[in-house]
Amino acid sequence: MNKWQRNYKLVYTLPPEEEGQQPESITITYPLTCEFDINRDTFSQSNRATFRLYNLSLSNRNKIFQDIYNIYRYCFVDFYAGYGDNMPLIFTGKVMRAMSERTGTDTITTIEAMDNDIIQSYSSHTFEAGTPKKEVLNTLVSDFPNVKLGATGNLDGNLATNTIFDDLTFICINELTGGHSYIDLNKLNTLQNNEVLADVSIYKIDSSSGLLGTPRRQDAQVEMDVIFAPEITVGQLIEVESVTAPDQFNGQYKCNGIHHRGVISGAICGEVITTVNLFVGAFLPNSNFVWSGVSNQPISEVKGDKVQQLTKKEWNSLAGVRQYLITNKKPPYQKITKDITWTDVLLNYSSQKDIPSLDVLANLYTVSQSLQTFVDKFYPGSKIVISSGWRSSSYNAQIAGSAKNSQHIKGKALDFKLSGQPSYYVYKYIQKYWNGWYKLYDWGI
Repeated sequence: MNKWQRNYKLVYTLPPEEEGQQPESITITYPLTCEFDINRDTFSQSNRATFRLYNLSLSNRNKIFQDIYNIYRYCFVDFYAGYGDNMPLIFTGKVMRAMSERTGTDTITTIEAMDNDIIQSYSSHTFEAGTPKKEVLNTLVSDFPNVKLGATGNLDGNLATNTIFDDLTFICINELTGGHSYIDLNKLNTLQNNEVLADVSIYKIDSSSGLLGTPRRQDAQVEMDVIFAPEITVGQLIEVESVTAPDQFNGQYKCNGIHHRGVISGAICGEVITTVNLFVGAFLPNSNFVWSGVSNQPISEVKGDKVQQLTKKEWNSLAGVRQYLITNKKPPYQKITKDITWTDVLLNYSSQKDIPSLDVLANLYTVSQSLQTFVDKFYPGSKIVISSGWRSSSYNAQIAGSAKNSQHIKGKALDFKLSGQPSYYVYKYIQKYWNGWYKLYDWGI
């Protein structure tokens, strides 16, 4: 998307004054000044937004009023924003409060809104043991007057016992799905941490698409600022390419949250920034070991939906491998998985001058675990034959045809084949299974 000619449209919908009448809509557009602050995320809570509109007409100001205590008066706001005529919907919700006040020479109309239905839809159902969970989800979502069912992800299985749901609908749904449901743009999505929206393409964030500064990382979250990116949506897969810190941040992540804020106006200059919150999960090549970005913090490990620090014993095992390399000038014959050893992934170590860092060893460990899981699932009993693992930068430069920025240098790639299995067919399977980078060679994958 070309990032010039910022534009917006806000549609404020009033309830009909009498039965049988149609709702009235008020449309506010550029060049009137609009400040906005929008938060959307997957954290099982309500998305919220605040809009500040400058110098509306008196008739519109009188209509755009909502008492925060009058919860049964249903006004709605839809906000579209972007560049030129390309303005996707970036927020829709129920108006909780709206009022106008004079500030200096300006009259400012403030609108506060949150997700439709999230606090006012109630469910009361009893389901028998054995009822499919997806059937239960469909029934609960039907209790929302405005929200429809979106992505359901891997919600398999049946209820183990007779179950009663008698609470706010959104609370009932998250009891069913283990807290993995969220409402965004009038859709209820249920996604595990390692699942993304399948019908949304990958969005790439780099300097050309508006990445501002260096990403910030803490435990299992990466946060970064970009020039206003209205096309990003919660739950999609994001690919990051940072020039300043490629080893720490480059990879694929799930978008857990979006924060749009700024001003669009034909009268004053202003900026609009989008902050994205990304989850370091199964999509990042080094997903099993989560670095915080702070050098004195220990490695953590992602297991399912939990992030925990590695125990001292586990941490020392990586440090111990590195110390063994320093002391003995060769890798230890120690198993990483049941079929892969450190000797396998460091098989050319004697020809190299450098010593792999701890994060390289962590990468090798993670890739090995992923490869073993793949083989155990699709080719149980096949022997894994590794032809190339880690390469130092200097050693990599000596290999004809090897890319200067090869993933082997970071420990994120293994060249392998499976005994008795044609590499072409293995490659077909790995395309469907593997979340990271892959390539087919004459020798193997």
